[in-house]
Amino acid sequence: MYFNELVNAYDQQRRERNIYHDLMRFRVREVLLVGSLYDSFVVESDGVLTEQIYGEYFKLNLNTIPRVTCAYTEETALDFFRGGSFDLVILMGGIDFEVPLELARGMKHIWPDIPILLMATNNSSLANLDMADPRLAAIDRVFVWNGYSKLFVGMIKYVEDLRNVQSDTQVGRVRVILLIEDSVRYYSCFLPVLYKVVLRQTQNLIEEEKVTETYKLLSIRARPKILLASSYEEAQQIFDTYESNLLTIITDLRFPRGGVHDEESGFDFLAMAKSRIPDLPVLVQSSEPRIRDKAYRLGA
Repeated sequence: MYFNELVNAYDQQRRERNIYHDLMRFRVREVLLVGSLYDSFVVESDGVLTEQIYGEYFKLNLNTIPRVTCAYTEETALDFFRGGSFDLVILMGGIDFEVPLELARGMKHIWPDIPILLMATNNSSLANLDMADPRLAAIDRVFVWNGYSKLFVGMIKYVEDLRNVQSDTQVGRVRVILLIEDSVRYYSCFLPVLYKVVLRQTQNLIEEEKVTETYKLLSIRARPKILLASSYEEAQQIFDTYESNLLTIITDLRFPRGGVHDEESGFDFLAMAKSRIPDLPVLVQSSEPRIRDKAYRLGA
């Protein structure tokens, strides 16, 4: 009887470890980066793009470094897209967004499941983008480049988390961090920082465990997933879907609700979240000190 109990305990431990093999099934391994020669120069003037991505992956001890294929014309991009098996497309936009928006729409007709991100080359060019343009429906998310090389890692990890979260929360009970922010400029800055912090913290916790190196490499897959929402409805959907897996919420004070920029959306969402999960840690970020007391009263 004692032997059978030992066998069962050992098998249970092996099954728990094998779960890590089933996490993070989708990885971004092939990236198609599309931009004019000028836009590409703007981005690469801060350092060779591929070296930036490799450097950030190396510093974070990430072992699945994606390959970046560059295209400088619409025709070349479509040829690459039709003939290659890409996991992610990043379209750069500078002064004019006509070409990338039309290109995104054409690509979605060819392979609708491949995520397409639009990256403005700076804040000034972002101001030229009409966020009400219906062609943005072909874009999965908009980011803005400000010379911050970690942005590419953040964009890649954003796509991976979005694709893996449903499976990973079911298979490995992976936790979820909900970030609510509608400003492209702001989430482009601190989403990569948040990924860096989470990855570093996960690695530090794993290093403290007395386990094999292989197990440590697999354990990094169980890090919390970061999901970004830019409207009340989007955040509500994520909350409802992953309520039992939520680790924390980081929310802006004002973001759209019902298509209108709502002054109270952050506080209302906080009140809803606290009513359903009273001990859930919530961080409200704002540049207005006067809201601090109200946030504290609501449990943030």
